[in-house]
Amino acid sequence: MSQHCMRCRKTGSLEESYVNINATSVLLPTTSFSIMREKEASHSHADVSSHVKKIQRLHAISESITATSTIPIPSMCPECLQLLTQMLEKSDARARQEKKSLTSFLTSMPKAKAKDVDDSAPRDLVESYQRVVLAMQQERRAIHLEMESLGDQLAALELEEANVWQDINNRLWAIENLNDARDSNVARVLEMEQRVHTIRRMNVLNDAFYIWHKGPFGTINGFCLGRLARHHIDWNEINAAWGEVALLLVLLSEALDISFNNYQIVPLGSFSKIIRLQSPTMEYALHGSDKDNFAESLFNLGLTALLQCVAQLGEVAEARDVSFRMPYKISGKLVGGMSILFLRDEETWTKASKCVLTNLKWLLAWCSKLPQGYNSSARDSLDGFLKAT
Repeated sequence: MSQHCMRCRKTGSLEESYVNINATSVLLPTTSFSIMREKEASHSHADVSSHVKKIQRLHAISESITATSTIPIPSMCPECLQLLTQMLEKSDARARQEKKSLTSFLTSMPKAKAKDVDDSAPRDLVESYQRVVLAMQQERRAIHLEMESLGDQLAALELEEANVWQDINNRLWAIENLNDARDSNVARVLEMEQRVHTIRRMNVLNDAFYIWHKGPFGTINGFCLGRLARHHIDWNEINAAWGEVALLLVLLSEALDISFNNYQIVPLGSFSKIIRLQSPTMEYALHGSDKDNFAESLFNLGLTALLQCVAQLGEVAEARDVSFRMPYKISGKLVGGMSILFLRDEETWTKASKCVLTNLKWLLAWCSKLPQGYNSSARDSLDGFLKAT
């Protein structure tokens, strides 16, 4: 008798290794279905799995098969039967694992207790939540208002900060300008101090009254003092030289801040004069001519008074500086032992005039070493003289 496999549909006889699950027909009595229901009830924990249900039905069917059943059981080849067996074993293993997991989960779950349910509790809870939501909304609006206020304050602060920085920049610019002006003024002051130091080291009186010699004659600013038979000097030049001497004596007296005793020198260039302050007051001339070659002439009296003024300056200088001494001693009408009077002896008068200029040169050099130099009145007088010449 030929049969075919219910899975792969291969045909063959029973002798060709086809397996008949049960050679006889089987009946599925009603009791078998009750057994299945009882087994399903006993395994209620596994109802969640379809695999468990299938396995239980197959087990129930296999157990309920009897030899008297009239339902033909299809045949299966050994390969399909082995494959079916493996599938059933895998399904059984998965079902057992799921059952074990579900059982452990149900065991760990706390058992629910019956409680009296209060209907007002959810309503109160909802109302409390509504109140919380309302409070949060109000707080949110307040936060928005505060943020707007803070935004306005921030804008005002930013504007104020910009103004402050602008003010700082302006002040820094002003400070920079002041620093530049200060540096410029400091540089100018340093330059002026250097120039003043250089000027103070200069002997202004020596430049203004250059005393030197020219052969046997003493000279002041190029004007010769004295007369010789072999060297004719005009009286205009001699009178101009005595005028320079008179001006130099006035400036030296102002530099030393002294006044001449009994005399006042009036420098007038070639027509200078000297006034005796003692009674009776007299006016002597510091300009002469060939007619003044006698002892009592106004020219000789003026030269004698001028020599006394030079002697007074020498005494003041020696009193202030013990190391200073004039090279030629003055005594009355004599200077260096020679008479200053213009008489017949022109050579002696020329030498005496040269000695007077030498003493003045020493006084001029000593006066230039004073800490303050000559004072403002002497400087003003010198400036006036330089402008006039």
